[in-house]
Amino acid sequence: MSVTRRIVLGAAIALFGVWMTTHWGRLTGDPDALIRFTLGALFAVAIILRRKSAERSPFRLPRWIVPLALLGGVVLAMGGIIFRVHIAEWIGILCLLFACSAWVAPVRFGPDLVLAFFVLFWMHPLPGQVFGWLQEGMQRLSVIGAETALHAANVRVWGDGIVLRTGYQIFLVPEACSGMRTAVTVFLCTVGVGILLRLKWYETISFVVLGLAQVLVLNITRITYMVIWAPRMPPEWASTFLHDSLAIFLMGAILLVQLEASWWCWWSRRRQRIKAGIRSRELEAPGRASVVPHALRRLGDGLRCYIKQADDTTEDLF
Repeated sequence: MSVTRRIVLGAAIALFGVWMTTHWGRLTGDPDALIRFTLGALFAVAIILRRKSAERSPFRLPRWIVPLALLGGVVLAMGGIIFRVHIAEWIGILCLLFACSAWVAPVRFGPDLVLAFFVLFWMHPLPGQVFGWLQEGMQRLSVIGAETALHAANVRVWGDGIVLRTGYQIFLVPEACSGMRTAVTVFLCTVGVGILLRLKWYETISFVVLGLAQVLVLNITRITYMVIWAPRMPPEWASTFLHDSLAIFLMGAILLVQLEASWWCWWSRRRQRIKAGIRSRELEAPGRASVVPHALRRLGDGLRCYIKQADDTTEDLF
């Protein structure tokens, strides 16, 4: 890497760092924003620094992408600052950093740079507002699911929007503490894990859906536990439990989907190696498994052969 390229990359990173410092309050405004920001940055760095393979590179960035990203970044950043369009300002800063990184880095880094900056885009709280309708719907589903689970546990409760009412207390499930705001963080981490493990696009989408479903189930469990345990605790305990347990709930949901994705990656690659070994005759194909005992299967095979031979004899006679 030449001195000029190092200076350009250093200036772009410095600009990005200064922008984040001056907008730190906006970046970490949500309850789970700091965790989302930290994990997003870690995933982006890991994707860029992972081992590259020139033979397996999915695509190469065209030469015109660097000047286009540079020009678009300048326009969006300046327009966002002048007209106070924060999402345009964020995209412009990312485009400037991407243009400098793509110009400096070797060609084999191009695909991973695109994926890494896609992950970085979701670190900002504004893109997460796209999932506002999903978060609101999952919040109501959490209350409905908790109400159903409590009815199954013989607890008299009825739901009213985002409120659960019992004979002894009213439980409010506010949006900030409902656990559904973690859906964006789980989405970001699942996409990061899928890219880092080189999962196929449909596998990554499947794990995103699985992660959101698990967030819903875990949140229903948390609300149900709060309502069942509230009579044994002080009156103010229920009003702080959801907020106090939010971080543990978030980390548990993220860790669970990461473990599942890692296990699937290990299992699928092991299966591919076994199939490749069987095709190349390096491994012996396993026998067919059956719940029928071996002796009975042998008897059945003998009966089938006898019946087939009898049918052939009958055809010869007629």
